[in-house]
Order: sequence, then structure tokens, then C-alpha cells
Amino acid sequence: MRLEEDEELLRNLAHTLRASRQDLPKAVARILEQQRQLEHELEAVKMKSAQARIDELITGRKSIDGTTVVSAQVDGVDPSVLRELAEQIGTKIASGVVVLGVASNGKVGLVSFVSKDLQKRFRAGNITKKVVEIVGGSGGGRPDFAQASGKDIEKIDQALQAVYNIVAGT
Repeated sequence: MRLEEDEELLRNLAHTLRASRQDLPKAVARILEQQRQLEHELEAVKMKSAQARIDELITGRKSIDGTTVVSAQVDGVDPSVLRELAEQIGTKIASGVVVLGVASNGKVGLVSFVSKDLQKRFRAGNITKKVVEIVGGSGGGRPDFAQASGKDIEKIDQALQAVYNIVAGT
């Protein structure tokens, strides 16, 4: 009985993968490689899309007591892309505080970047700790960069707006 089930399974797999039974391992390896390639291409597309928004995000910056602040939600990116975006925005504005957030899979991801010239006044880790409390999470980091995650995606806007108050010291 078990042997017949296995034979049927192999026949179905061979038919589905359009391969002979002997070539099933190669067909599975080929599909896995295609999947890895597609995932890599998708990440590249997401990154290009996010990078296209850099100027838009910078345009939305505010000046709080002479400090440039960019605080925004960026949809459809992974935390690693979010980190890179924050660093690129920070480099482009030269001096300022950048906090970016993303809500996906029921979680909030946050990254903070503080330019070198402002690290005596503001620490990315401290900013992140205050912001992530609003979304029910934890995290921290270095004076120049920090990241965190939280659970309450409904409060991501409130958390990102809080950045301005944190920089203003209120």
C-alpha cells in the first residue's frame, strides 16, 4: 500500500514538474534556483522603488529648532531596505535626524539615523526607544543608528509624529 502511494506521488511530481522520475532532483533544484533568482530580483525592484521615494521623503522634512527631521512611513520594504534608505537620506540631507517606519505582517519596523554632527544632542538609540514604546515594542542601537520593532501597527503614524516632539525636547 505504502509503495503504491509513493509511486503515485512520484508519478504526480514528475507530471507536475514535466520531468522524468530520474530528473526529479534536477527539476526541483532548477525550481529552487529560479525562486532564489526571483526573490533577488524582487528585492532589487523593491530597493529601486524605495530609492525613487528618497527625494519625496526629503521634501517632506521639517525643521525643528534648526534641526532637519525626516520622519515617515515607507510601505512595501524590508527592514534591511529601510535601514539603507535611512542612511541614504541621512547622507543626502548631510545634517539631521531620520526616522523611518514600515508596517508589515502585523508588526512595525523602525529605524533611526542621526548625523555625526548632531550625535551630542540626539542619539538614535534614545530616539528609537521613545518612539518604539508607542507601538508596543523594544529596540535600540548606537548613537548614529538604531532599529526596533513593535506590535501595534495602528499607532505607527502616532509614533512617527512623536519624533518631532522628541527632537523639540517636549
